[in-house]
Parts: sequence; structure tokens; C-alpha cells
Amino acid sequence: MDQYYNLIIGLIAIFAVFFILRIFNFAFGRKKFCPNCGYIGRPRTHTKGSIILEIFLWLFFIIPGIIYSLWRLTSRYRACPMCGHRNMIPLDSPRAKKTLESK
Repeated sequence: MDQYYNLIIGLIAIFAVFFILRIFNFAFGRKKFCPNCGYIGRPRTHTKGSIILEIFLWLFFIIPGIIYSLWRLTSRYRACPMCGHRNMIPLDSPRAKKTLESK
């Protein structure tokens, strides 16, 4: 029983760290430039998969729920909120400066 208790506490700690890092990154994240559509602002985090499936797996099947949750956490990516392009670049990069100057 102690093994499961330690596992659950460990998982809660891992999720807490990810949550705190996510808040920190959102609050202090730098604005970026999307070379695909020209958007300037903070990228949005996209997570693959389904939250409904994740909840179902957690409720009925603990081990697949853990695996699915870890996959969802590791498959996240930052993308342009307007067009979904994955490769937003910093505003102070040479490519962004050159594109913005030509507009």
C-alpha cells in the first residue's frame, strides 16, 4: 500500500512542477513573430490528444492513464494562435527584423 501512496504523491509532485512552470512561462514569456501569417504575440500551447479520454483512462485504468498523460505532456508544443504554425521566432531575430522592416 505504501508503494502506491508514494507513486501517487510522486505523480502529484510532477504535475505540480509542470503546472508552476507553465504559469511562469505564460507570465514572463516573450512575444514572438510568426513567419507564416505575420502574427506578433505570445505563442499558444497546443496539446495533442483528448482530455475526455485521459479522464476516462484515469478513472478506470490507472496504468494506461499514466502512460496517456505522460504522452500528452511530452507532445505539447508552442504554436501561433492564429494559424497554428509551430515555428514562431523571437522578435529580435534577424529574420523577424528583416520581414517586419519590409512591411
